[in-house]
Amino acid sequence: MKDEIYPILRPKTVFYEDKMRLRFYFREIKHVFDTYVEEISTQRLERLLDEFSQIPTVLQKFIKNNIIPDFRRLTQFTRNPNVPRTTSCNENYYL
Repeated sequence: MKDEIYPILRPKTVFYEDKMRLRFYFREIKHVFDTYVEEISTQRLERLLDEFSQIPTVLQKFIKNNIIPDFRRLTQFTRNPNVPRTTSCNENYYL
């Protein structure tokens, strides 16, 4: 996802407000998965979907194609303590 967003943020032809909106919603998407409680994660996704029309199109595509179809799998760590949050051993060690 970062590979799709960073090229948009770099050019000076893109308005500052658009860049800030893109950054804001990018952080909101990351924030959905920044919890160990499934209900909170679900609430955050629903709140994000309520504002779906205001989200930049590149992020809308990502949400539709990657997050919504795989949401259960992406939040499996909230339901099962034996499932690691990430596949990186180093990250899991420090989390």
